[in-house]
Amino acid sequence: MDFQQILQHGFRNVTNFEGRDSKRQFLTYYLAVFLSLLIISAFLFLEDFINVYEALNERTGPHLAGDYLYWEQREALNRQAAITGFKFAFLGIILPFLLTLSSMVRRLHDAGFSGKWLLMVLGLGGLLFFPALPVLIAGLAVLGADADTNRFGDPVGSSDRGDVS
Repeated sequence: MDFQQILQHGFRNVTNFEGRDSKRQFLTYYLAVFLSLLIISAFLFLEDFINVYEALNERTGPHLAGDYLYWEQREALNRQAAITGFKFAFLGIILPFLLTLSSMVRRLHDAGFSGKWLLMVLGLGGLLFFPALPVLIAGLAVLGADADTNRFGDPVGSSDRGDVS
């Protein structure tokens, strides 16, 4: 399977939690989604940073130093910073996780494990979910595959471990 086919397979199966995904499929799809959304969020962050910088330059002259308006503008900038942080968190962490959740489950299936293991890991992680996510991704990346047919289906492609129909 080439890069384009892997992406098509991943996006077509975003809601499909059945079957199996090879290491190559999982890593290629995850990295493509993560890097794409990271680049988009970087541009949005840069745009917001420029807007805040321009607003600060316009509004923070010496004549506003003790003025109530100055603090009101600072609060507006703080709200803008919070919105920027939310955008970055959503596009850089939450959306890639949601887009690759089914691929993670299919990757577990390829190793012979149920997708319920993912729920247990995330459930046990609780508030530690975000720091534990890179460890989870790395674990799925190195997890061995069942060479034989298991309860989740046939092995993913025999030639390069990447063909799935």
